[in-house]
Amino acid sequence: MLPGWGMSAVVWRDWAEALAGEWCVHLFELPGHAGDPAEDFDVATLRAQLIESAPAGAVWVGWSLGGMLSLQLAHETAAAGMCLMATSPRFCTGDGWSAGVDPAALRAMQAGLEQGVERVWREFLGLLGSRGGTARAEVKALRYRQPTPAAGATGLQAGLRYLLTTDLRSMVARIETPTRWLVGELDPLISPAAVEGVASSMVAAKATCLLGAGHVPFYSHRAELDAALAELRRML
Repeated sequence: MLPGWGMSAVVWRDWAEALAGEWCVHLFELPGHAGDPAEDFDVATLRAQLIESAPAGAVWVGWSLGGMLSLQLAHETAAAGMCLMATSPRFCTGDGWSAGVDPAALRAMQAGLEQGVERVWREFLGLLGSRGGTARAEVKALRYRQPTPAAGATGLQAGLRYLLTTDLRSMVARIETPTRWLVGELDPLISPAAVEGVASSMVAAKATCLLGAGHVPFYSHRAELDAALAELRRML
């Protein structure tokens, strides 16, 4: 299981404990997160960790930035399946992709981090809870588990650079790993229509729009996520 930007594996704790009765759950931290606050966000480091530690035939669960990393590294880690939530192959708009976040918003966050982490973190969580539905309850649960970011300014800046520059669209159509995409109807960052389009371009993928959900559906729509994992398990 790979968490999102600024988060540590602690955000998965409740769901991971519930899954442990049927799954062998492995929680991974993002580079520069939940460790040395000065450590950089290095995808090569994460790749080495996953290749060394991840069991063959694992089902990767990735959320937001962690979902993008799962897509990027799946073919190198012998993943048997992927459950990707609140994620897409490209995070920002541009180059023919209109369903993402304005790059200017992420650059503003980068500039804000130079003044201090706390305000940027507070505004980010406020954005996640801004669209109604279950989003506010999701963010309340998230804030309880992750009241402050799991990375220092260095790791957060590097994570934002990854979101600004990474484009996995050309890779997606070549992925044959069974994949379940889950996206909140009211996610302020990820477009359900775009996710459904991406899933339709893959040979073994399915997208589900979670009604009323925001960006953190593992706190509000766990039954639907459990069903997606069960469906993947039947395909293994």
